Amino acid sequence: MRTMKGMRERGWGKTAFPIALVTALSLFLGAPALAQDDEEEESVFARQGGYVMAAVVGGFDAAAENDLVDLGFDDVNVAPGIGFNTRLGWRSTPHFGFEFELEYINDFTISFAENGVGVKTDSLALAMTFNGKVPILTGRIQPYGIAGAGLLYYKIREGSKNDGTSFLVRGGIGLDYYITENFVANIEGSYAYPTSRIDPLDQGLPVDADYVSLGVGLAYRF
Repeated sequence: MRTMKGMRERGWGKTAFPIALVTALSLFLGAPALAQDDEEEESVFARQGGYVMAAVVGGFDAAAENDLVDLGFDDVNVAPGIGFNTRLGWRSTPHFGFEFELEYINDFTISFAENGVGVKTDSLALAMTFNGKVPILTGRIQPYGIAGAGLLYYKIREGSKNDGTSFLVRGGIGLDYYITENFVANIEGSYAYPTSRIDPLDQGLPVDADYVSLGVGLAYRF
């Protein structure tokens, strides 16, 4: 039975920081808006309508390093990847919206030693999910939560040359800051959980491919 190994021991320790960072920023920036009670401002920033967003994201391994250590490999390290995130969404009510998310992260680099010999693999991840978005506040500053599901495609370009797909679920928190009525700055952290495992060595030694995505972006509200 598959378990979320990234949520324990070494794996969780590496991913706790980006999650804590987004949580802290959301609470800190959202605090001034808690006392807001301006109906005109709320109607402007919580209006119904579409939006597009683009962000720069970092991907942080949440399980593979821990799994490889458990398999007996030495000097294991999974370097964070970097990529981009795009979204097309629709806000249907002040407290709910839905969106299509496309996320590409490049250069998840795994290095370790096997029988004293150094091994290195390089991979990319392409995640596509449909998300529900729940803004907690409706003023200029809007903390929110997201949850979604879709597919993850991965390709290992160095080391074993294999690829595959998996069903994926995603959950996270973030914060929108309305610079104007149309332009919105964004910070978000989410946990991506593929239901299948990957075999980076192509040797029948699958590992979990869970990762944390941390991004900063800009959205345009129509």
